[in-house]
Amino acid sequence: MSKPKRERSLADNEAKAIARMLRVSPQKLNLVAQLIRGRKASAALADLQFSRKRIAVDVKKCLESAIANAENNHDLEVDDLVRYGSITEDMIRFLEACVRGRLNVVVSGGTGSGKTTTLNILSSFIPGDERIVTIEDAAELQLRQEHVVTLETRPANVEGRGRITIRDLVINALRMRPDRIVIGECRGGEALDMLQAMNTGHDGSLTTLHANNARDCISRLETMVLMAGAELPSRAIREQIGSAVNVIVQQSRLRDGARKIVGITEVLGTDDNNDVKLQDLFAFRQTGIDQDGRVVGSFMPTGNIPTFLEYLRSSGERVPETIFQPVHVVEATS
Repeated sequence: MSKPKRERSLADNEAKAIARMLRVSPQKLNLVAQLIRGRKASAALADLQFSRKRIAVDVKKCLESAIANAENNHDLEVDDLVRYGSITEDMIRFLEACVRGRLNVVVSGGTGSGKTTTLNILSSFIPGDERIVTIEDAAELQLRQEHVVTLETRPANVEGRGRITIRDLVINALRMRPDRIVIGECRGGEALDMLQAMNTGHDGSLTTLHANNARDCISRLETMVLMAGAELPSRAIREQIGSAVNVIVQQSRLRDGARKIVGITEVLGTDDNNDVKLQDLFAFRQTGIDQDGRVVGSFMPTGNIPTFLEYLRSSGERVPETIFQPVHVVEATS
């Protein structure tokens, strides 16, 4: 089959999937369907819209170019991010060392900022001989390791039964002897189970959540733990977060539409006032807008040395201390 015909066939199949989603779920307020080629469709019914004249359908592309190059290794995707100015070579190699060194990493950012793409790339750094369990609402991650178990949530049927939540899957995943747990996104009470897993031997876990910056990420985690219904004091929750999370990767969609990793932050535990301590390791500093409306700025190391640097080195990861020096500046444009 020629490429144009194949593309038309794929588009027809996606259209049929959306039509089927709307036909079999007329009572649902919002709908999500998993399409082919790593794409996801979401729909808002007319009853939810002010005009009530049409159904709004959005199709989200998730690493379509990466899937098209599925036979290539992950370095191509990493090089793409560096070439597009989303991250620097030093930053991505540092994150690779963090993942291979089994540190717990949270990718934070707003809607459409590229969290899933970043999580996909970070997951590709996991060694191929480890058993990985992924947990998602809709399967968007495209892991190419051999030992991958993919778990997906399930909505309730027309009788209101059979619903399986992310929290149910996290609890079940702990019984599956995973070396790594990768949660597509934390939105609620599953954050408590995730933190407990990170603190009880399941190190090297990865997840994403919605937050505007690293400090807000900590606050969001605390709020989501409370959503689990456990009556835990704030001190205990913050100690759990400070002990479980090692690195926060902040993703952002800039005003010109460019997506960048605008910060990498280390979590240092809690201080005497029971506040979670953070220190920035890398940051993107915007300096202006060029004549074409594109954001201009620089990726800058802050000069802070991560406290786990020696641990990474003892784990066999080569991370030169020079990459954290503030004189090491890399210009970037969108």
